[in-house]
Amino acid sequence: MRLFGKKRTPKTSPEQTNGQEQTRDADEKQTQNGQQSQDDHHQSLSTNLHQNWNAFRDAFGYPANISFKQREVYVAPLQCDGVLLFLEGTVDPKSIEKNILDPLLTSSANLTQEDDLAQALLKKALTTSTGRKISTLGDGIQDLLHGSCILLVEGLSTAISLTNSGFESRSVTTPQVENVLRGPKEAFVESSAVNRSLMRKYL
Repeated sequence: MRLFGKKRTPKTSPEQTNGQEQTRDADEKQTQNGQQSQDDHHQSLSTNLHQNWNAFRDAFGYPANISFKQREVYVAPLQCDGVLLFLEGTVDPKSIEKNILDPLLTSSANLTQEDDLAQALLKKALTTSTGRKISTLGDGIQDLLHGSCILLVEGLSTAISLTNSGFESRSVTTPQVENVLRGPKEAFVESSAVNRSLMRKYL
């Protein structure tokens, strides 16, 4: 007569148990971080310039992210401080100087009595062709990634997004090493700033 014993359940070693717990903790932390990131993107801007500024710095990993550029500026039409944010390689520097920084510094218009200060700044001081008001951190992040500048102004709970795209690109030439039937004819060059701009354009 053949006897069969009960099927024994394999025991889990302490190392396996610790590994499973660490994996579970990591998954929970990643989920929490993802949720926190989404909540941060819906965060409304405040009237405090430095609070808004720090929120953008954190979102773009400053100072580790050297492409995140900041220009402190005195906003003459509103008689207050501001800061201009943009990503290196995604904007046109000459246009920034001509259409944004120069008007902010030299405009003689006094807009301090206007009902909507941000709108007045857009219409009566800045000379850039397109711009809009934004009120959340997420909107500002998206616009920066697409080649806009973000102007933060002390006392305003809205920022001004100014379209100023200037992604680096190469003229189309025949590839020297690898030939492709379809796809872009652009490749990395010696300048890291240009390479980052090329990558952002396709991302």
